[in-house]
Amino acid sequence: MKTKKVKRSLRIELNNIDQTIRIVLGYLTYHAGKLWNEANYLVKNKIAKPNKFDLYNKL
Repeated sequence: MKTKKVKRSLRIELNNIDQTIRIVLGYLTYHAGKLWNEANYLVKNKIAKPNKFDLYNKL
């Protein structure tokens, strides 16, 4: 029987922050998620090895 790995995330709500900071944080979190998805794709399809140097060179 296969065991499932549970992935968890942390969600933080920031109140009363400047609109500029809100835009920058939204941009950074969006692109961090895209980078995470790309790295997962490369590792799952055995295009990259799961070490930081190989992923750094591929991404």
